[in-house]
Amino acid sequence: ILYDAAKLFCPRTFKFFTEIVGDENVMLQFEKIGYSMYPAQPFNVAFMEVGDGSNGKSTFLRLLTEIIGKENTSSTTLQQLCDEPFMASYTYHKLANISADLPKFAIKYTGTFKLMTGEDTINANRKHRDPLEFVSYATPLFAANELPRVSDNTFAWWRRWIVTEYPN
Repeated sequence: ILYDAAKLFCPRTFKFFTEIVGDENVMLQFEKIGYSMYPAQPFNVAFMEVGDGSNGKSTFLRLLTEIIGKENTSSTTLQQLCDEPFMASYTYHKLANISADLPKFAIKYTGTFKLMTGEDTINANRKHRDPLEFVSYATPLFAANELPRVSDNTFAWWRRWIVTEYPN
């Protein structure tokens, strides 16, 4: 029923999603939009859009940013969130953290990311200001031509990811 409703009420978006991720992942794209509008992380997930260039990843993320509002997003890369002590504070009071082109740098420390997606309290430093203590509800969404290397091979890291391939 939801599939048919999306096709009927959002025909151009439905067609675009079909073209970039295939018919089997159309509803997942709509679900990402809905989940990003919810100010909590009840499913403890992050989204990774993967595929070679010119295939719709960035266009999807721009559409998502337009829907939820630029003022409700941050744009910190996964590497910055994990490895730089000041960057987690940018997700404070944001619905989504959207980064459209991840660098190939390896990810060494995954603790902040797991706190962010786990509805745990984050202690985030801020430059020239008092540190913040908050629970992030920003949905992490990233795009990359290829997945970055990571030193964490635990279930706690990999269970959080929903990876969508953009083959077209």
